[in-house]
Amino acid sequence: MRLRHIVPALVGAAAAAAAAANDVTTDDTTQDLDTVVPGSYIVEFEGSQSSTDLLSELRDVDIHAEPRMDLSFKLFQGASFTVTNTREETDDAVITAKIAQNRRVKNVWPVRPIRVPDDRIVSVGHSNINNLDAKPTLKAREAEGNSTYGPHIMAQIDKLHEAGYTGKGIRIGIIDSGVDYTHPDLGGCFGPGCLVSYGYDLVGVKYGVDYEPDDDPIDTCFGHGTHVAGIIAARPNVLGFSGVAPDVELGAYRAMDCLGGSSNDVMIAAFNRAYEDGSDIITASIGLDGGWPADPWSVAVQRIVEAGVSVIIAAGNSGEAGIFTPSNPASAKGAGSIASVNTHETPLLMVAGSYEVDGAEDEFGWIAGVPAMGNVSSPLYWIGQEAAGNSTIDACSTLPDNIPNLSEFVVLVSNGGEGCEAYTQALNILNKGGDKILFYHSNNQPEFLGFLPPDLVGSGLITLDQGKAFIEQIQNGKNITVTFKSPEVSPPHLELAENAVAGGLASFWTSWGPNWDLSINPSFGAPGSQILSTFPVALGSYAVQEGTSMACPFAAATVALLAQAKGTRDPHTLASILTSTAQQLPWFNNQNADAEGRLAPVPQVGSGLLQAWDAFLAKGVLSVRGISFNDSDNHLPEASFTLKNTGKTDATYELGHSPALTFYSFNEGSKALARFPNAIADGAAAKLAFEQTSVHVPAGESVIIRVNCEQPADVEAGLVPVYSGYITLNGTNGDSLVLPYQGVAASLLKDTETIDADNLLGTSLARNGDRPAYPVSADTVFTFTKVENATDLGNLGNEPWPVARAVTNVATAWARIDLIPLNDTAADLPTQKWLGYDSLGPIYTSDVRLQPRGSLRAVFLGLLDDLTVVPEGYYKFVVSALKLFGDATKDEDWDRVELVPFYVKYKQQ
Repeated sequence: MRLRHIVPALVGAAAAAAAAANDVTTDDTTQDLDTVVPGSYIVEFEGSQSSTDLLSELRDVDIHAEPRMDLSFKLFQGASFTVTNTREETDDAVITAKIAQNRRVKNVWPVRPIRVPDDRIVSVGHSNINNLDAKPTLKAREAEGNSTYGPHIMAQIDKLHEAGYTGKGIRIGIIDSGVDYTHPDLGGCFGPGCLVSYGYDLVGVKYGVDYEPDDDPIDTCFGHGTHVAGIIAARPNVLGFSGVAPDVELGAYRAMDCLGGSSNDVMIAAFNRAYEDGSDIITASIGLDGGWPADPWSVAVQRIVEAGVSVIIAAGNSGEAGIFTPSNPASAKGAGSIASVNTHETPLLMVAGSYEVDGAEDEFGWIAGVPAMGNVSSPLYWIGQEAAGNSTIDACSTLPDNIPNLSEFVVLVSNGGEGCEAYTQALNILNKGGDKILFYHSNNQPEFLGFLPPDLVGSGLITLDQGKAFIEQIQNGKNITVTFKSPEVSPPHLELAENAVAGGLASFWTSWGPNWDLSINPSFGAPGSQILSTFPVALGSYAVQEGTSMACPFAAATVALLAQAKGTRDPHTLASILTSTAQQLPWFNNQNADAEGRLAPVPQVGSGLLQAWDAFLAKGVLSVRGISFNDSDNHLPEASFTLKNTGKTDATYELGHSPALTFYSFNEGSKALARFPNAIADGAAAKLAFEQTSVHVPAGESVIIRVNCEQPADVEAGLVPVYSGYITLNGTNGDSLVLPYQGVAASLLKDTETIDADNLLGTSLARNGDRPAYPVSADTVFTFTKVENATDLGNLGNEPWPVARAVTNVATAWARIDLIPLNDTAADLPTQKWLGYDSLGPIYTSDVRLQPRGSLRAVFLGLLDDLTVVPEGYYKFVVSALKLFGDATKDEDWDRVELVPFYVKYKQQ
């Protein structure tokens, strides 16, 4: 089971909360992927303005609001606030329009909740490192005779360290859950002269209720930011790892609460504060489902990059959903979006115990059970030693009579098997007096045992190899005494296993691009699976986690090393060098690497795994980080870029082309985006042609290179093939550079269906409160309380309202759900022409912009978007979504679906 961080839902309006709580379906594709914090808005001012003056002027037009965040920064002048109206104009569309009309306002957006990427917690330590009885050790490293950290080797970080580059003089701002700076590996202090030298807590302990910001960004309750900080800058330690850039200065910006929740206004504030505090690099392993560069958070990031600061963002962990799973602000122009690459070693973090044989003592690792082993030192007894012939004794049934009283022993037993639970084994051992049990797992990746009988003194779990080693000694007549201390004061124990199948290849869960404007996303990859790092001391001191959240700070710290080594902080130069020197990866389908060595696509892993030393040595700098040849309707037949030779000698570069695999976005007969692994378009690749096969670039000079692209032939356009590859530039000066490109050999406008009309469960009319929320039949009568005015909205309970739902195959820049009157219903209300229908207009809260793929959904309270209350009668919903690259003024560029008609009847008052 994958244990993932759980992000709390931010509280919405009463009606929306009631509906969301009860509209449950059996198809997870219909779950809302993009929500807003109801009644809350972000505004950007025209120049320098006062939020107090704005709120005062809004009251004059009956909009009453309380401030949320002050967003008065050099690169973003604005504020966020929450409307607290008890007057008539509480509708989002009306409020947004009135806010936008104010002379002080340049832009207005909704406040949106933010989630941390769903990173996997592989294992967590048990001890507070400040209270250990002994120092931790790394036995596995001693046998190797090599203390170099594996993830550093695969990205060439070790070579930069050997050359003396450690990030000194570079400041990295971490936007996350704060940092536990009391951890000795993170300096043990906060403020000038400390590793964590600056920062701010933007949310406090009551986030979601009241903000209580303060100057102390400590992380004691979540751990995500502390893990990120260790990846960047942990001091060398006896567990055998250190940060990529251990001599940087860290800024900690606590922008998430204890469950990882936040919002985009908090993020905008955190990024801008980190910029104004002098960060050279800003990193954030946080995002929203999206892929739209016009998102306000993405816009804020773009401005920071344009102002000269590198911004590095996690690409996301939605790769299991296949191609086109981009997020914001990883889609921001200029930002570095980081994919995850599997490490070559799998670390297992355990607790250290010891054992004695013939007077010699050694260490072993164990995982604490519940109840955990305390201060125990007893002989080890393997119950299997009493088995006769080919029989086995595993405590899955009542123990035989020849088993002695076990009260004086720690009992060694295999961890069950099919149909045998550890709890049952523990009960059978307890019946023989055994109250201290050490299970050995069926493999070398032991997992949490679950809760065991409380009558046990203690329990634990060890690896298969350790269990076999104990058994072998017992079979050889040896007496073993095992000693445990309380996990809270025991040092951690780390063991490493080779990741022979997936090491060095793209993580299957890393999110795929492209962005919805077909710009390249992600940029490149970094080690992100099974990463050991620091954790809050109160939560165990160390943890192994995986996700693009881990790859992102690794990349940010590499940028710091390169900035020190190259003597530049220019974000474009640094990103261009890292992108162009990355190592391309073979395709990996999560089972096997491609037998022919064909390359993984750009939309999955960008230009590949970053190579820090190669980036340092590179002399050629490209003017762009990638080329999008767009789709077939908007195909870019020729592109150009500049190559600058920053070296001291002239160089000649041979130009070439390495195509990657082309993947289909859809499966045959389906308009829903296919899940990972997508089908391969065998043999399909773009044809690139250059004006010349090589270019000569004098020292310090630049040349323009032009390339023509012919899209792949012999592909199924209806399945929307996404092609990609690399322009190669091999120089006589030792440079080996690549420029990634991608394109779509189909029309996103014509070859995709935005709304999945064939999904009869997800695209349907349902009744709020039904569980599961199956579609209702045509002409269903919905009886609910009539909303007489806007003041009723805050007092609504849970009623059987109609719910309009539609599954979206791809993203849409604009969507709405219109109410169509039937049989002379609502004859006294004005209608508007919409896609050929006589529409009363969008229903309440259904007119939305910049939606990710997933679903559209709105609960009909009897209200239109302008708060008009409709009369009883006969209606139907029309759900419409603008197609990708569509023109909103053209009816044919809108996808639409009619839901079944229904009746509205109001309860008698």
